[in-house]
Amino acid sequence: MHPKYLDFWGNIDGKELKILRGVLKENFIESEKRIVLKNDKGIKKILEKAFICHKVEDSKIYFDENTNYVFRIIFDLDNKKFDEINENDDVFMILNKISNIQIRNKAPYFMGTRMGRPEKSERKSMKGVHTLFPLSDKVGSTRLVEKGIEFGKVKIDVCRKKCPRCGNKTIFNICSKCGTHTEFQKICNNCKKLFPKFEEQCSQCGKLLDFSSEASFNIKAHISSVLKSLKMPLPKKFKGIFGLTNQFKVPEPIEKGILRAKNGLLVYNSCIYEEPGLSF
Repeated sequence: MHPKYLDFWGNIDGKELKILRGVLKENFIESEKRIVLKNDKGIKKILEKAFICHKVEDSKIYFDENTNYVFRIIFDLDNKKFDEINENDDVFMILNKISNIQIRNKAPYFMGTRMGRPEKSERKSMKGVHTLFPLSDKVGSTRLVEKGIEFGKVKIDVCRKKCPRCGNKTIFNICSKCGTHTEFQKICNNCKKLFPKFEEQCSQCGKLLDFSSEASFNIKAHISSVLKSLKMPLPKKFKGIFGLTNQFKVPEPIEKGILRAKNGLLVYNSCIYEEPGLSF
């Protein structure tokens, strides 16, 4: 049986299974093909132990359509005869004896761990940073985007990407001309030529290719276009970073940073979660 329709039968013993089967047989409504049980504490405890989904309403226990069908098949509820069950047998031996479908243990083992130092699992925000968009060290220690806009163009170390549809070269994931998802390109920092990402060396000068290179980027024009599309002004004290440190040097869409700054949110540096009791 598919695990989706299996319950956690390994959590109960043969005696509990025998009790449950008896109650299911007695309370199976053949004309409606469903089971309606009395809300008995003992039965409810068995259902909860096996993690069987059920609903309690008006002192009755109900099951969904799939559960009714599965129980009808595996417990042979259409057959009113009670087969002899040895409650000392393994629960899966009993199930496979009364059912034509092979029932396996959904969760043979449960593994628990101990959480340590929950106070240290708090989020770690990057101080004053709203966007992971490089501004270069030209903007100074304030890292204000406004400073970058004043300069108009900034020199940043970024990736190179190419649109497979229209051939537009860009630094962004989405082509600004046709909206197609762009593909990584490698660049020769000597010849400034672009190559497919699987190439290793420049075919012209033989030098190794990189995923990024310094470029003069018109940040003023870019932010002006973004603000126009968002229909909002530049947030006050909107801060970015000096440069990117990841291997591919892909800048974050500055729209995300603008929305963070507008709502008083910062970039998260990391989220530390210590679990010294974790089993390997």
